[in-house]
Amino acid sequence: MVLSNQVLDRLNIIKSHTDPLSQAQMLVELKASAPVANKDIAEVLGMKPSNVSHLLRVTKLPEMVLDGYVSKQISFTHLILISRLKKQDDIVNLYEEILQNGYTALQTERRIREILYLVDNFGNYVNKDKLKMYEQRIEKSLGIGAKATIIQTRIKTKVLIEMSGNLAKTTEFIDTFVTRFRAKRSAETEEEGMNTAPSTNGSQIEETIPGLSQEDNNIQESINEDNLINLDEEKVKYKFDPDF
Repeated sequence: MVLSNQVLDRLNIIKSHTDPLSQAQMLVELKASAPVANKDIAEVLGMKPSNVSHLLRVTKLPEMVLDGYVSKQISFTHLILISRLKKQDDIVNLYEEILQNGYTALQTERRIREILYLVDNFGNYVNKDKLKMYEQRIEKSLGIGAKATIIQTRIKTKVLIEMSGNLAKTTEFIDTFVTRFRAKRSAETEEEGMNTAPSTNGSQIEETIPGLSQEDNNIQESINEDNLINLDEEKVKYKFDPDF
């Protein structure tokens, strides 16, 4: 989009200001009078479009929080972090918590994560060298063409596995990979199994079905071992094959 000279002049004035809150408030006024895209604003101001979004979002914070910045009780980084919260009550409560405890920006970020994702920061990251070793161990086990990546954040962990090759190779890989997982019955399920005392005969299994009358249980059903996994799905826990 080609910006008019008037818009460019106003953006240059905004750029000359050193206080980010003043810049943010002037940007709000600009966007209210002219349809200017964030990416165009960012280009003139020499920043990323995401930073423009941060500035605009900050202006929506309650006055008491903005006053905290003006009075130098909190930093502008605090404002950007606090603006990630959606609920006014959460914003005000966190602001008061920051003042009371003297949270740094890093501590504030952690506290926001707890509020947004209901996840605390208990525990430590796995050492990077150890993660690399684990990735290599997975790749070696899966064979040539396999690529493993482990990503650990404060709220979740991803294990990404890629296999390069044609459809024949990758289909075979998927089938083989899935067989490395097996269903493991929970202790509760195993205890129930002992109480019902199932008897085996070759590849057939006869089992008393819990919750039925004795008469109904006398009509015992032969179940193939291969389908036993489906008997009590809610209590089936999956465990990775230790031979992997």
